[in-house]
This record gives sequence, C-alpha cells and structure tokens, in this order.
Amino acid sequence: MKKSFFQIVKEYGAIILAALLIAIYMHVFILPNKFVPGGVSGIAAILEFCGILDAKYGFYVLNLPLLVLSLIFLNKDFSFKTVVSATAATLFMMLFDAINLPVFTSDKLICMFLSGILGGISLKLAFAVGGSNGGTEIVARLIMKKNPDADPGNLLFLFNLFIMGVGGFFTGTGVVYDFWIVVYSLALSYVSSATYRILSRGFDPAQKFVIITEKGEEMSKSILEHLKRGVSMTLVKGITPQYEDFQPKSMLMVVVQERQVPALKKWIKEIDPGSFSFTMRVDDVITRPGFNKKYRWK
Repeated sequence: MKKSFFQIVKEYGAIILAALLIAIYMHVFILPNKFVPGGVSGIAAILEFCGILDAKYGFYVLNLPLLVLSLIFLNKDFSFKTVVSATAATLFMMLFDAINLPVFTSDKLICMFLSGILGGISLKLAFAVGGSNGGTEIVARLIMKKNPDADPGNLLFLFNLFIMGVGGFFTGTGVVYDFWIVVYSLALSYVSSATYRILSRGFDPAQKFVIITEKGEEMSKSILEHLKRGVSMTLVKGITPQYEDFQPKSMLMVVVQERQVPALKKWIKEIDPGSFSFTMRVDDVITRPGFNKKYRWK
C-alpha cells in the first residue's frame, strides 16, 4: 500500500528524532563518562578511548558495511530508514562537537539512568516506524533473513556482553581494568531494554492464560464476574498419569492485564486445584481499544 506524504514525513521525522537522541546519548553521557555500550556504539567508544578514531566517525565507519549489506539483502524501506538514522546520528554528533555542547559527568549513576532511558526511547522510535538505529539490529535482521526460525537474541547478547567486558581494559581511566565502568555499562543496557519494553508493552502489559480444567463453565463465570474479561472455551480430551483413558475437559483461553494475574491464579487454585494452566506474553491487543481500561474488578 502506497504511503501518503504525511505518513512518510512522520516516519522519517521519528527516525531523525531517534538519531538525535543517539547523538545526545553518545556526546553528553556515554563518551564523557567512559561508558561502553554494546554493539557498534561500544566499539566506536573504545576506539575513541584508545585515541584511534573519534566515536562520531567510528560509529559511521563501523556501520557502513552493515548498511551496505542491509541495502542489498533486506527490505528497502527498513534499509533506507536505517541509513538515514546512522547518517543523521553522525551529523548530530559532529554538530555537538562543533558547538561544544555541554556534557554531564557529575554523577555516573544518574548518567547511566538517563543514557539508558534515551537509548530505549530511540529504539522504540526507530522500531515503531519500521527502521532501526543500525549496528547489531542489522545483524539480527540478516540472521533472521537467512534463517527465519533463528533467535539471534542470545548471540547478540553475548556479543554485547563481550564488548562491554573488553571495554573495561580500554576506558583510558588510568587503571588496568575498570570494573565499575563495566558494571555501569551493563546496568545502562538493562535500563535501555527495560525502557523499550515499557514503551512497547506499557506498565500493565497483557498476558494470555491457557487453562485446562474439568470445571470450565464455573471457572469461566468466575473470570467474567470478577475480572470483567471474556473467555474462550474449547472442549478437549486429555490423558495424564492419573487416567488411563482420554478424559473430556475444557480448555479456556483468557487475556488479562498483569495486575490481574495474582487474582486469576488464586481463583484457578480455589476452583480447580487439579487444573493445568500456563501463561504466554501478549505484545499487544489490537482490536479492543478499551482493553486497558482500569476496571474495578472484585
């Protein structure tokens, strides 16, 4: 479907805003405090700390081969937005150096939190419009392009962990290994990921419960009455170590908010202690605008 001019401006505006946040993140907090974030940004920071190459140039030089691979192998819309993001971030960092934008170094703990929050917001802005900030995000897409069932998360986590760990040797702080800088860098990464998750799923995210029980109707009525949530029920047959033959049961599916989870677990145990239930994360509820309404449930 062809995008309108307004939609294109909106999407690329979000990409440029994400790039601005990355530049602030690097110039104001990361480089002055000798933090070593993961991925390309972390390598660029190490290069600057070692006096090899300014981070603003290293960030783009390291991204350049990944951007080329993205343009060749990945979705063009994603690739163009990623190119714009990496280019804009580099230009903003050059601008900040030129105008000598003030930096913040008085409290590393505050710097860690603020930089982590900025990093998470920039990720959300870029991902929300189908782009990225470059670096390991491109690597993840390339891996999934080759193997759609692959989960590059663990591999990239170990890579980022390696960059942060090695960075402790190259912070230029006058010690052989700066352990606390590594700790701050790891905490920064966690805050960034947590910020992204909160922005993506909210403070009260949804969870899906699947419940297999012999008291399907009773449990469904209790959920509807107390939690104000709709329930889907399917008749199934199951075999367990307690039964030699398949026994008829009900399988319920209900999506609730996280704050409702303890109450739902309590009622499941009270109504049918022998039931089997499990939960799955729900990233979004897209067809019920009122789902997140703060019901006064009992």
